Amino acid sequence: MLAAGRLAEARAELDKISRLAPGTPELAGLRKRLDTETEELRRQEAEIAATAERQERIAEAARLANEQFARGRYDDVRAALDQWAALAPQAPEAQALRQRVAAALQSLRTYELALEQKQYDEALRVLSQLEKINPADPAIPEFRKRVDARRAAASATLSIFRLGPAATLLFDDKPVGEGGEVQSLTVPTGSHKITVRNSQGRQFEKILEFIDGQTVSFVYDSAGPLLRDFQESDRDRIAARDVREQVRSFQVEHRHTFGSCRGQLHISGINVVYEGSDKSHSFNLSFDQVTLEAREDRVEVETKDGRRRWNFKLPDASQVAQIQVLWERLLQLGK
Repeated sequence: MLAAGRLAEARAELDKISRLAPGTPELAGLRKRLDTETEELRRQEAEIAATAERQERIAEAARLANEQFARGRYDDVRAALDQWAALAPQAPEAQALRQRVAAALQSLRTYELALEQKQYDEALRVLSQLEKINPADPAIPEFRKRVDARRAAASATLSIFRLGPAATLLFDDKPVGEGGEVQSLTVPTGSHKITVRNSQGRQFEKILEFIDGQTVSFVYDSAGPLLRDFQESDRDRIAARDVREQVRSFQVEHRHTFGSCRGQLHISGINVVYEGSDKSHSFNLSFDQVTLEAREDRVEVETKDGRRRWNFKLPDASQVAQIQVLWERLLQLGK
């Protein structure tokens, strides 16, 4: 019976022999063997019970960890994983889940940082990563709503100044601004195209990423055309441009070989224009085409090729002096 592991029957049989033949020599050895095997059986049963209990605790920790992960409660997942690791340090499922939790938490940190920096496309990209890590996370739709709400209210401020002649400005292929400039235009965030198109039809395009709250300023030269970031030194260039473009007008008498006509002489760093009562003597020439010379109470305007000359008398010498000073300043600004 002992060899068959039938310990209870063996004990009952030994008790019977003890009553009937207490002096049996083998009785003490058999009883000692029975006690030893009984103790070993109890030890094995206790070990089996402990192993079963441990497996139940491991299964419960795994169930709790996975359940909290599906709920997106990543801090609680880590607590459950610590219990799991204490019971089964080398469990590959626990290690894999811990890696997923770390990746999910990193995605959430990056998402919050992107929101703080108003980089909404980046925030959505990170949410897509999080969705791959944990498709069941119930907070993802709400995270997306936060981005959409921020983006709907988001805007940037755009200014574009010209250094020379005006060009046509387009924002996402739609005309913007006035006089070839845009000042403090509120634009939506995200990726947008700015186009500068000059009078010859040549154009320059630039794709920009606008961030919520951002203020962006550019200047352009329509000759290229070329668009670049505004620099502090551009303030002086723009001020000089304004001076060159400002038109000063003077009442003059245009002396002909025979007779005269009256009108207005308009001078700027762009054009020199005479609007006379005799339209045949009127002209409109670019500043670079002519020269001007002051003489007492009159000024002489001559084309640089020497083919045409106009003599204008002004009401008094002080205006001649004004024109002389103006012309010299415009020459200096044009260099």
